[in-house]
Amino acid sequence: MIKLKLETLLQNDNVRKFIMFFFVGVAVFIIYTLTLWLFKRVIGFGTSASVTIAFGIAVVCNFLLNNFFTFQTSDAMYKKRIFGYMSVVACNYIINILIVNTILNNIINNVLIASTTSAVTTMFFNFFILNKIVFSDSRAM
Repeated sequence: MIKLKLETLLQNDNVRKFIMFFFVGVAVFIIYTLTLWLFKRVIGFGTSASVTIAFGIAVVCNFLLNNFFTFQTSDAMYKKRIFGYMSVVACNYIINILIVNTILNNIINNVLIASTTSAVTTMFFNFFILNKIVFSDSRAM
């Protein structure tokens, strides 16, 4: 019975997309975290610069992986989707910097924990906006 419910659930397109979105997010988060660590701890850049560089690299990886794997959109809509995606990214960038700096200044002085908290905080909002608006089959930005 549970197996049947799980199989039914996995056949739902939104559930499949969310699972793919989650795994793409994990992969991109690893890229982001390694980049952040490299620029902050190894190279010695400041927090905001390190977060900005890591965020930029993660944005490119995230768009490409979600465009082709999670939402499986056509190449014809590629350029139109970039504008909508970049609008979501701009909002997330501001939210990311605010959350990271708030945590660093008030809770714990660990940029990786602060960035992890920020990523988890924005994940559900991002999926909803990207699935319903940016990568929607019925509407491209």
